[in-house]
Amino acid sequence: VSWGLALQSEARQKSGQAARHAEEEAGKQFRQAALLAEELATPERPGIEQAKWLSRAASCYLKSGDRHDVQNAVALLDKVQQLGKGTPLEMEVMYQKATGHEVLGEIEQAIQAYRACLAPNHPMVHRARHQFARLILAQPVAQREEELQRLTEAAEELARNLDADVRESHPEEAENSAFSLGYVHFKRRDFLQAEAALAAAIQQYPKSPEIPYAKAQLGRCYWFLAGKESRAAQNPSLAATERDQANKRMRDLLEKARQVAEPLEDELRRREQEENLTDNDRLVLKQVAFLVAECYFFMENFEEAVRRYNILSLRYKGEVEELIALSQLWQCHEVYLGQREKGAATLSRLREALRTMPEDVFDQSSELHQRKYWEDWLRRASPSVAGTNPTKNGSDRTKP
Repeated sequence: VSWGLALQSEARQKSGQAARHAEEEAGKQFRQAALLAEELATPERPGIEQAKWLSRAASCYLKSGDRHDVQNAVALLDKVQQLGKGTPLEMEVMYQKATGHEVLGEIEQAIQAYRACLAPNHPMVHRARHQFARLILAQPVAQREEELQRLTEAAEELARNLDADVRESHPEEAENSAFSLGYVHFKRRDFLQAEAALAAAIQQYPKSPEIPYAKAQLGRCYWFLAGKESRAAQNPSLAATERDQANKRMRDLLEKARQVAEPLEDELRRREQEENLTDNDRLVLKQVAFLVAECYFFMENFEEAVRRYNILSLRYKGEVEELIALSQLWQCHEVYLGQREKGAATLSRLREALRTMPEDVFDQSSELHQRKYWEDWLRRASPSVAGTNPTKNGSDRTKP
């Protein structure tokens, strides 16, 4: 096992064929150790001793990472639970089963196995809480009501990891849970609680690798809270003074979003020039770049919004984001700045971009990722219907 771990460490420090070779050799070592442990689980031994050896074998198979080895591990852990029924071992191996199911892509089984580890006296309860919440966040659920129930359960478990004694005894799990709690509240669309959780995590763990994504989420929290105030500011049933107050709160929240997102965008662009961005960082950069542009747009700084949307339309040429940027650019010129010629030119750019955009770009993941959405948008934005807002129902891209 020690030699296998050493080879895995070596693989992480290498790349290409050398890394693959080290991984393969590590897998062989783990597999050999697993087979030896299985051989020691002889029927002559007491049941609990057999269970312990099988548990060690399963642990080695899991370290291998090979799909067939992981399947062997899960099968062995079923035997361990039978042999160790009524003993602490029965529950202890549940965490191993959860990780095995996750590696095999059996996410629902993994969720249930992690849930079984949430008992306060389980030795892996702190790590299981975070892993459970992580899978809940990633797993799509057809029914919103069921999703909310799961997210609420995840939030409750994560909150337990933020107690002072847990932060002291399990600092890594506490840190991961602090950020995940914000993400869970965000997915619940409870933006007030998400804002509080994310702000606290960012302040407490400023060097965490989660900081870029957490700040992007925090900025969006302010954005969605601004949207709520925007609706109040446009509500004719409210008194004029109440609408004015709501409008001020909206602008303050948009400024908060900009103050979080713009420095992050600048930092990520600097790191991009240094070729020091991960794939996740690039996604965050795209998100915050649009967020900053949107903040300027809705704070009615249209000149700065025009500058930024122009940059975004070029940066993401050939992607749906090019269409989004051009549509917002058109609104700046045509609707708010009264620059009809520039509006017409932007409309032509968008029409040509849509015509030449590959079909596989439209992956149907949202309304904006459907070609028909943009065909309809162009029809509504054409001169024959000038003065209408081409974005139906006022999507989040056109209203905070």
